[in-house]
Amino acid sequence: MELVQSVCTKCGHQIRKEVVNVYTPALRSSLQNMEYFRITCSECGHIMKFYYPCVYINEEKQFVVFFSGGRFFEEPELEAERLIKMKTENMVARLCTTLEEFIEKVEIMESDLDDRSMELFKLSLFARIHLQDPGLQYVYFYRSTHSDQLEFTLISDSGNSGVAVSGDLFHEIEEIMEKEAANEVEEGFLVIDREWAGQKIRSETGEQ
Repeated sequence: MELVQSVCTKCGHQIRKEVVNVYTPALRSSLQNMEYFRITCSECGHIMKFYYPCVYINEEKQFVVFFSGGRFFEEPELEAERLIKMKTENMVARLCTTLEEFIEKVEIMESDLDDRSMELFKLSLFARIHLQDPGLQYVYFYRSTHSDQLEFTLISDSGNSGVAVSGDLFHEIEEIMEKEAANEVEEGFLVIDREWAGQKIRSETGEQ
């Protein structure tokens, strides 16, 4: 836990709050609820979002996800290792720049799904749904069901909704990515997001 200070944007009152800077599977529900990313002013009751650097680590599954909290870190692995007090060189390491991506990345990896395959799959899903809903902005992974359905949250100008799709296509992409990964060595904290997926497709198709 870490004690942080902020100022109420409504009344200017000084606010102090304890936040979690190292999340583990035991604190997964707190992360999902964004419990420590909201600050309530004790003076006027105004609720604000508060972003700060933090890490999610699962030592058993050997992965770590670092959320920059909206700040720039030239060497994010050093900040992550400072927080968790251990080396991350043998772990799957990811860097997220938004809270939504941070929460989503944790859910993907806790569901034992390959996040690179998921970003490629999401981009394909986004393209299909966007044809029917031009106001679609984001597609976020929500969860994997026991019936091998993948559920997603859709963020659109027309309102938020959800969709469930078969995981068959995802697993096909996953098989291809696993073969590629066998010949690759990951170094440092990688940003694997929609931009990465777009660049990956462009490089595979020869587009600029």
